[in-house]
Formats: sequence, structure tokens, C-alpha cells
Amino acid sequence: MTMDAEASELLSRVQSGTREVNQAWAARLDDGLAYYRYVSSIEDEHGTRAAACEIAVAWRCTTGQADHLLRCRRLLDHLPELAEAFSAGELSIEKLKALYHRASRGYRDALMDLDGVLAEDAMLLGDNTFAEELDRHLMPFEPDRPDDDGAADPARRVSVRRRAGGMASLTTGCTAEEAIRAKAQLEEMALDDPAGEVDAVLDAIAKANAAATEDAEPEPEPEVEPEPEPAARPSAAAPSHTAKRAWTELVLDLPTLLGLSSNPGYLLGYGSLDCDQSRSLAGRSRWKALVTIGEDAIAALMQLINSAQGQPVTAQDVATALMNAVDGGDRVILGEKDVGPAPPVKAPPSKDGHGGWKRPPRGALKYKPGRKLARIIRALDGTCRFSGCKKPAKDCEIDHIVPFNHNNPMAGGWTIESNLACLCKEHHDLKTRGIIRVEMRGNREYWIDTRAGQRVVTTPAVRRPSG
Repeated sequence: MTMDAEASELLSRVQSGTREVNQAWAARLDDGLAYYRYVSSIEDEHGTRAAACEIAVAWRCTTGQADHLLRCRRLLDHLPELAEAFSAGELSIEKLKALYHRASRGYRDALMDLDGVLAEDAMLLGDNTFAEELDRHLMPFEPDRPDDDGAADPARRVSVRRRAGGMASLTTGCTAEEAIRAKAQLEEMALDDPAGEVDAVLDAIAKANAAATEDAEPEPEPEVEPEPEPAARPSAAAPSHTAKRAWTELVLDLPTLLGLSSNPGYLLGYGSLDCDQSRSLAGRSRWKALVTIGEDAIAALMQLINSAQGQPVTAQDVATALMNAVDGGDRVILGEKDVGPAPPVKAPPSKDGHGGWKRPPRGALKYKPGRKLARIIRALDGTCRFSGCKKPAKDCEIDHIVPFNHNNPMAGGWTIESNLACLCKEHHDLKTRGIIRVEMRGNREYWIDTRAGQRVVTTPAVRRPSG
């Protein structure tokens, strides 16, 4: 059976398209490395860091990702045949990353010896097959760096990756032997039941955590506990295992919690959750509210009912009245600690860093934000606010957008919600040195300008619904 001319032409375009994508990656990395090297040759260390930042903004990725890609490209300076394959579109970016990963683990010299062989493999093999064949080639070689039994392997870690539909992947970096043994044990524990294997892993972690903390002092009972609900049928939103759970932290608006709205919540360490998942998690967790319904909310509801003059009151009307009456405006944070009422928000961010206040509210003239305010900022931002950076807010520093004036706190930016944002140490330092400039706008939009004239905006994890 032979292929007709039209099919042959289409397949040829598919193949050339793949090659063009690879060539585009090669040109992108060549240009980025050329810019980085040029800036490094005429400026000091801070200028070099600025170049990495500017490349990251141009590529719409994190500074770390940009640095990783540049390191991958620099490796090809020592591998001429693979470099030629990359420029010709025969070496994909995934294959290049696989090469760099092995080089970083001590096999750089081995790769130089295998340059020609690997260039041929790159043209013939798919990405996954290439990585497997690469490991076969490297087996006879010893890594260049000496073994250090006391050093922690950076690949030995646990990470969470967001997936669609409120799901996530929990990935563990371990040895091949450990992984295969664990998988075999899970299959024995939950025969022909993939979901049961997941439950077995989560139950084992929860039980280990309970065993590790059983001798600790009991934590105080929360002042407010949700009423126990009837046992729900197991589902993706309500796992069947009931072992002790660690604290989670969820941010959602009050109407959604009460079933009056369908705005998404935000689970710290994961991301957005739809309204049903948010309410389910809130209903199955022990929590204390950051904001409470008090006299203002009751008065607002009474005013709504009286002003309706016998007309039907919609759920949206009730939701709006409640949100307008809640101090802080638009959210409830559910989590481990009772932090009390939210510090008030007077107005959107302002150029003077005073947020519309004529007189500084409590704590505004202290450089370090209080525990309540710091927790709010981290909950609202979720991650570092620099473009593409996913450093969790809990690991970030809290930055004054308009700088705090230590000599005259009244004159500088105040320590208030509209003048604070999360930045990781790397990007906080870039801002402090003037390499990037930032501005906070309404709804916590975070505008970033680089010295090269680039402008990019990021949005917070928790924001008011549009419309």
C-alpha cells in the first residue's frame, strides 16, 4: 500500500513543523545567551542578575527557569555535534534538558566523549527513548564529582503539581529500587484498584503524622466548629480515608461559603478550587474565621429586607449585603490559627503608599507587619508576585511597594494591606536595588517595569470577581 501525494505532502509538513519548532527553540536560546553574555561583559554582578530577570520577562517564565535554559544552551558549547543538531532542528528542547540533567550530575566529560553518538541518537529517537538510551550510554562511566554520602540529593524531594478539575499530582523523587518496591507493595494492598493505591499512600502518610505527634501537647479546641455532617458518599472531593489530617488553609468569599455564590476559592499550596470543592473542604475541616458576621451584617440584612418592600430578595442581593458589611470587604480565610478581624482597607493602593488614609491606622508606622496582616498578604497573593515566579507565599518576604521610611515613617510607604506584597528573596533584592520597579493598582494588580522598558502585570491568587 502506497501513500497518495496529498497525504505525503501533509506528513512532510508535520515533520518540517516539528523541525521548525526545534529551530525556534535554538534561536531563542542563542539570542538569550548572546544578550546575557553581552550584559555580563559590560556590567557588574547586579547587571548580570538584571539580564537574567529581563530574559525571564521576555520569555514569560521564572528567573530560575530562564537561568536553567541558558545553562542548557551553554552546555552545547562543549558538544559541537549536538549543537549542530540543535541548530538544524534535530535536537528537541526536552532532549537538551535531559543532557543537561546528566551533565549536572557529574557526566559532563562523558557527554563530551559521546557527542557524535548522541547526535545520531537525537535524530532517530523520541524524547523518552533518547533519555533511556542516554542512561545506557552513561552506565560504563563514573561521575566526575566524588561521592558524598552526607550531601542531600536535590532530586530526593516531594512536590505537588496542579492538575485540572481540582486534582493534583504528588511526586516523590527516590531511587528506582525504592519506587518499584513501593509500587509493588501498593498493588498488593489494593489489587486492581488504582484509586485504592492512592488512598493507601495518603492513609500511610496521615497515620505516620499522627504517630509522630501523639506525644505532643494537645492543641486547643477551636472556639467555632462546624456542625458535623452526615457521612458523605466517597468522591474526588471527599476522600474515603479518615485518618488524621494536617491543617490546610483555604481562602473564599463569605457568600460562597454560605452557598449564595459560586465564586472559586483558593487553596494555599495548590491554587483555585471551584465553589463545590471549596465548600466541601470548608465543611470537612476544623477552622476559625478571619472575619465574622456581627452587628453590621445583621443591620445590612434588615435594611435589605425593609427596602425590598415586599419584593423577592435574591441570593445575589443577600451576598452583596453581607460582603459590604464584612470588615475587610471580600474574603474569609479558613485555616489553622484564630487571627481575629481583618485590618481594615480604606481605599485602593495609592502612589504615596498610604492607601487613602489621612491618619495611619494601627501598626502602619511599624516596619514589620503584624501577624494578622502578614497572614492576609500571604493568603491573598498565594505566591511571589514577580511574573512567572511560583515560590509559595509562605516562603516569601513581605515587601513595601512604596518603600518604608525608617527615619520618618509618616513620610514613607505605610505598613498596610494596599502597600504590601509577597516577593521571594531573589526578586525582593532586585526591587530593592532598583533593577525592577513595581506599582500596585486596584484589585491588587501588580505592575512590573524593568530597566529595559519591559512591562508586565500579575494578578493575586485571591481577587474580587469581575462584573
